[in-house]
Parts: sequence; structure tokens; C-alpha cells
Amino acid sequence: MTAGDRGVAVFTGSPGGESFTMVADGKGGAIFAWRGFTTVGDNISAQHINSSGARLWGRLGAVVCGESHGQTTPMLAADGSGGAIFAWHDFRLEDASDIFAQRLGAFGNRCWPADGVPVCTADNVDSLGAVISDGAGGAIFIWQDHRLGSDQDI
Repeated sequence: MTAGDRGVAVFTGSPGGESFTMVADGKGGAIFAWRGFTTVGDNISAQHINSSGARLWGRLGAVVCGESHGQTTPMLAADGSGGAIFAWHDFRLEDASDIFAQRLGAFGNRCWPADGVPVCTADNVDSLGAVISDGAGGAIFIWQDHRLGSDQDI
């Protein structure tokens, strides 16, 4: 697909993806994230489309996290430098999900350790609520969990 009446393809690989989300890049384009299905599991991938409709991170996008135990529910915030900070539910440590994060630079390069950094690994993490840039290359995350019992805490 090309730019025009039909739009621009964010991802053209196989197999497909789900849980697409996006954020404006502040320069007329957008950065997208999704859960993609690969031969090693469910992974988080991303693509940066500029204001002209060009894919900046290759035909398949950039891998945010490729850890083999699966990731879901990506969220992201633009970092103000052409990249973004991503957060997701991650299943590498146990059956219940934890929250991990990664920053991709302007060229789609991973800025933090290869499969992300832990944000919260407490028991009973429930749902990721939001991620926002802190304006200095980091992020602020909010989630709810049940770590102290049956009540949900922020």
C-alpha cells in the first residue's frame, strides 16, 4: 500500500498483529506499537511513520521486546527526540503479568537492555494504565494491582 487515499501500511509482514496503539511524534507523524505474533512468541513491535507517510523503521518495524515468554497490551509515549518509551504486560517471570518498558531511539534502536527493564514485578499486577514521557529520556508509569489484597491500588 502506498500513501494516498488508501493510507500507509504500518506493518506489512506476516503473520499479523493486534492491540495496535499510537502516539503523535510532534512533527506531523506518529509512532505505532502492536503485539505481533512471531515464531518465538507474542512480541511487541513498533513503527514510526513520518509526516510524508514514510516508514522510518523498516518494512517490518522495530522489535521493542522479543523475549520468548510473550508480551501483551503495549502502550507508548513519544520521547520528544524522534523515538518513544513503551510499556507492556510481560510474562517472563511467572504466569501472572509484570510490567516492563523499553525506549526506542529515533532510528528504532533499543536504548535500554535488549528485552526491556522491569517497571513492576510485584505479585498481582492487574492492568497498565498509562505511560508518559518525563521530558528527560525516561517515563512515568501508572498501573493498578492487588498486591495488598483484594482491593485494587494505583
